[in-house]
Amino acid sequence: MKLLTKVTILVFFLQLLNAQTIDPKKLNDEISLLNDRNLYEKSFLKIEEILENPKATHYDKFNAHLQKYHTYKRVVAYASASESLENAKEEGLLSDRKEEVLTKIAVEEIFNKIQFQAFKEASETVEKTKNDINIEFLDADTKGFFLTAIAILNIIDEIFTEADKNLNLAVEIFEKDNPKHLANVYRKKMDLYEKMGNEPLFISSFEKGMFYTKKYNIELYQKNLDESMK
Repeated sequence: MKLLTKVTILVFFLQLLNAQTIDPKKLNDEISLLNDRNLYEKSFLKIEEILENPKATHYDKFNAHLQKYHTYKRVVAYASASESLENAKEEGLLSDRKEEVLTKIAVEEIFNKIQFQAFKEASETVEKTKNDINIEFLDADTKGFFLTAIAILNIIDEIFTEADKNLNLAVEIFEKDNPKHLANVYRKKMDLYEKMGNEPLFISSFEKGMFYTKKYNIELYQKNLDESMK
């Protein structure tokens, strides 16, 4: 009986050794860096290495497909991005981290609808997936972007107090983890304060947004801020 137990434990540990465990954050950082340098082919090659590796787990493949989705979005290949997101969901639901998978898939679906200004559909998705989403599974940047996205829907629905609360939380996250994105949050604050008719806070948000845009040289954010003052 003791021998059988030892054999079972040995087999279990051998399975663990043979399984590939990928650090999702490390993979995300690596692919993000390649994409920021416009080295998209290298990103796809790195991702395919994981997907074709027979030792890769379902969770590994989930993260690989998710990075493939982000990369396709960067090159504006939305049909391929949508397919990759669906592949990520299929692999992720076969893993032992279903709650994390459902959270990340739901959040990306909300982002996509807001990006294409399908705000009603985005609100419906938020309501439909509210029991699936646990933002503690999100990295700091995604958490900040998600709160900003929810604030956009709050502003459209004129729930201004909730919008301000979500944007302030996003500011706290980006101040701590990635200040270059603060300009984007302050741009959304401008939308909020314009709707509220609060000119001093509108101007203050513009000034803060411009400060971070110039500090980190984010052209897209500067363009958005400039357009908001026209």
